[in-house]
Amino acid sequence: MSDLFSKLQPNNGYVIAEIACGHEGDPTKLKKLIDCVVDSECQIIKFQIFKTFERAIKGHKEWDIFSKLELSDNDWKKYIAYAKNKGLSVFADLYGHDSFSLAKKLNIDGYKIHSEDLLNTQFILEVCKSKKIVMIGVGGARRKEIIEIVNKIISHAPHSKIVLMTGVQAFPTPIDAHSINEVSDLISKYEKYNVKVGFSDHVDGDLKEAFILPIMAFSAGAGVIQKHITLNRKDKWIDYHSALSFNDFKVFIQQIKLLCGLLHNIGSMNDYEKSYRKMFKKSPAFSNNFDKDHVLQNKDIVYVKDAENSIPVASHTLIGKKINTSVSKNQLIKLNTLSPKIGAVIVARCASLRLPNKALIKINGRES
Repeated sequence: MSDLFSKLQPNNGYVIAEIACGHEGDPTKLKKLIDCVVDSECQIIKFQIFKTFERAIKGHKEWDIFSKLELSDNDWKKYIAYAKNKGLSVFADLYGHDSFSLAKKLNIDGYKIHSEDLLNTQFILEVCKSKKIVMIGVGGARRKEIIEIVNKIISHAPHSKIVLMTGVQAFPTPIDAHSINEVSDLISKYEKYNVKVGFSDHVDGDLKEAFILPIMAFSAGAGVIQKHITLNRKDKWIDYHSALSFNDFKVFIQQIKLLCGLLHNIGSMNDYEKSYRKMFKKSPAFSNNFDKDHVLQNKDIVYVKDAENSIPVASHTLIGKKINTSVSKNQLIKLNTLSPKIGAVIVARCASLRLPNKALIKINGRES
């Protein structure tokens, strides 16, 4: 997907289908989830690519958990190629140099650095120099830490494609632990550096707010939303807590496409607005019979509905105008019933380099 970074605008409604560890270390489940994302017409999918030693210490319970979820390099090669062949852009969470090295070999389209590595400056700079989109998790980060890493990136990896991702994961995260204002606040601070802001939604997938919060984030200016997906929440696969079941996810994507289109820049009137204007706008009419040369006053003008005509003229532009023919009560005031006041606009070029303001210079002491 060419120049995806520039397209990350609220009105485009880009959603990242977050797989996380929802495959449970099973390539067959991974393929099913990829197919679900393709069928939903979501455009971006994200995986967590990691080596167990990057996420846990041997002998601790986390080691037992992540070692069962780790997929082989060959599995990742096979199914990332599968996702790309299906037309998806593929992003990956990185947890260290080994996962980054693998992701580069697999030609991943974009990366995400977990907020646990926000202080790992050298690693972040290394990833940013890839010139790919880099999403940086800022959940639980202090503002000082965010500005410091952004300044480092600007200084040492200019032209990086950075997206600051808000949100924390609490399996699931309570609604009041999300912040929509954080999105707009970060945009106001970092947009000038060409840094975009995204929203990581981790609300309970059974709640109606799982549909509402992301739309609120887009309305606040988020350029991209991260949303977890699972095959069926009732199966309780790993990381299902904030995930939508496939059928709900598909409806969610349809809603995003429909509603985010309303966030486009204001332009000319659409056909519905033009029709509405023609149907409901009142037109000016004469409040009484008047003879030719009568000068209109405020009391001479009323506004009426007319089934055939819609004359968009404001009353203040009519006051003081002279009528050029006899008119009847309730007759629509059209411009051809008024004596026009003719004026002229003189345009003069004053930006000459050889003779600045030459149009204003007097000739023989007289205004020219």
